[in-house]
Amino acid sequence: KGYVPTERDVFVVTYVKSGTNWMMQLAHQLLFHGAGEYEHIHSVVAWPDTDLMYLKGYAIPLRDPRVWQASPEGKRVIKTHFAWEDVPYSPDAKYIAVIRDPKDVFVSSYHFFVKNGPLAYTNLSPANWLEMYLSDQFFMVGSWAAATAGYWAQRNKPNVLFCSFKDMRRDPEGTVRRVAAFLGVEAPVELIGRVTELSSFDYMKTIDDKFSMGTFMSV
Repeated sequence: KGYVPTERDVFVVTYVKSGTNWMMQLAHQLLFHGAGEYEHIHSVVAWPDTDLMYLKGYAIPLRDPRVWQASPEGKRVIKTHFAWEDVPYSPDAKYIAVIRDPKDVFVSSYHFFVKNGPLAYTNLSPANWLEMYLSDQFFMVGSWAAATAGYWAQRNKPNVLFCSFKDMRRDPEGTVRRVAAFLGVEAPVELIGRVTELSSFDYMKTIDDKFSMGTFMSV
């Protein structure tokens, strides 16, 4: 509330379990020319949603300038699961929306939150979870359909880029090239290859602790 985005801001706007970490890593590494180092992704990527979860301090503050000042491109990534109407908009900023098949989001969210996550103690069945998932009040983010429709309505804005989770999997290198062009990053072949490697599933599994929600979930 009250934040005015600038040309330094790159918003990764996604529904939960839709490839958020993947795109954050990809975009951050492009902005740091393949040399983005961090203890945890949220030490370099602001996540203002956490203020509403009473978790101030979990992520680097939105108004902290250190990341964009250190970036060779003078930009930084901001993560949000907010609906489009709750995201501050400016034609100066960039917005990347990643859309994933709702069936896959359902399965991924069930495993993340219930089977292997903070709701394991509830013993919620897949049918119970589906009923929750289809509601308009699902985990503070609401309906997948409503959120996706809100993002999709912005598709013709020149500072909004849409990426499909499936297309990202089919053509990782092409996705890196597309995002680089969108962000205005001059990316030679070596940099494209480096960022493709750093944002691959195989590599990100080796640094899984840097994306872990363990700290968040135990607060």
